[in-house]
Parts: sequence; structure tokens; C-alpha cells
Amino acid sequence: MSEQTKVTRKDLFFRIAAAMSDDEEVVSMCEKYIEQLSRKHPVKPKPEVEEFRSEILNILWDANEPMTNKQICEVYRSLGKETSAQKTAAALRWLVTNGHAVSYEPQSKSGVKTYEAERPMISES
Repeated sequence: MSEQTKVTRKDLFFRIAAAMSDDEEVVSMCEKYIEQLSRKHPVKPKPEVEEFRSEILNILWDANEPMTNKQICEVYRSLGKETSAQKTAAALRWLVTNGHAVSYEPQSKSGVKTYEAERPMISES
């Protein structure tokens, strides 16, 4: 059994243009879509998302021990602000992926993942 590779939209438009090369209108349309699909679309987070991530990181920095998502939500709400567990989890994933925080897997199956701010190493001179 052969492995199937995923075909992208861009690949499909190349194939359509090649198969219907005698129809100038179809080729033109395919070229237009290929050009659009070739553009890079940089994703810049909204300022409120960056601010939320920063506030979550500050909560982690102020904590003396790793915290669960639920604990972080409770602290955030105690500041008079609203959040959901899903929104906080997304911010935590981003912080971990970008090296601003560390996640710790639970030691037991019924345990909960905890998070801590990434602390810079201090070298002894």
C-alpha cells in the first residue's frame, strides 16, 4: 500500500492550470490563486493578547512555586479581571513554546500540569 501525501491548494491550482492550459481564462484564474497562496502573511498578535500574556507571566514571576492553570485563573480574577481556563491555557502554551515559562507534567495520572516562569541562570563568578 503506497503512502498518500497531502496535496495543497497551490498544488491543485498548478495541476488545473497544466491540465487546462488551452483555456486562458482558467489559467489566469489559477495563476491569481497561486499568487495569493504564495504570499506570506505575518501574524502579529493583538495588543490585548500580548498584554494578557504579559500579565500571566507576571503572575508566574510573583509565585514562589509552580502553579496550575486553575490557580493562575484565580489569581487573575482576584485582580478584578475576567478570563477563562481556555484563554489562560492558550497563553501558557505560548509562554512555554517561546521560552518564557516552563511546564511540569504531573507525577501521577490524576495530577495536574503546573507552570513556572523561566528564570535566568545566574552564573557564579
